[in-house]
Amino acid sequence: MTVLITTSRRPTRRMRTFIKELERVIPSSKRIQRGKSSLTKLKDRMIMNGFDKLVVVEAYKGNPGRMIFYVLEEGRLKRKLIMNLMSVSMQIDVKKVFTATELKVELDENFSNDQELIRLKDFLDQFLREEIIPEEREGIRCTLRISRKDNNISLCFLNSTTGRKIRPCFTAKVIWTD
Repeated sequence: MTVLITTSRRPTRRMRTFIKELERVIPSSKRIQRGKSSLTKLKDRMIMNGFDKLVVVEAYKGNPGRMIFYVLEEGRLKRKLIMNLMSVSMQIDVKKVFTATELKVELDENFSNDQELIRLKDFLDQFLREEIIPEEREGIRCTLRISRKDNNISLCFLNSTTGRKIRPCFTAKVIWTD
């Protein structure tokens, strides 16, 4: 497991559901309940359990409002990317649950020349790459497709075989921090 997923300190029910769904569609991930843990305690927990990446989901008006991506470098957490989420559609909203056994990140072919999307695709491909083989679990092959919707970035998890949305899907504004 390389990616640890958690929430801000006081998560809503919808945020807890969102991180459960992220754990289902990102094969090399594990979610934890943060409780009162500081980022320093999360970093120590990551080191003890062999994680090198962290995603923290924060709330906005009770919904998942922001995803912050951290990488563990030389014993310190370095913030790499912030995604301010605009709209979130989850598996629970359509009452269908899917689990992924494999994840591929791809750019929508209509936006193959968009430099911001290419940078995001490269980052997420590296961030979500499975460096170890996850324990056996049943599920489907999944694709995270990145595209543009209006002036925002759209990210959606799809069934790689059929191309159908399996969710979660969300639109976001991206802020690079490095």
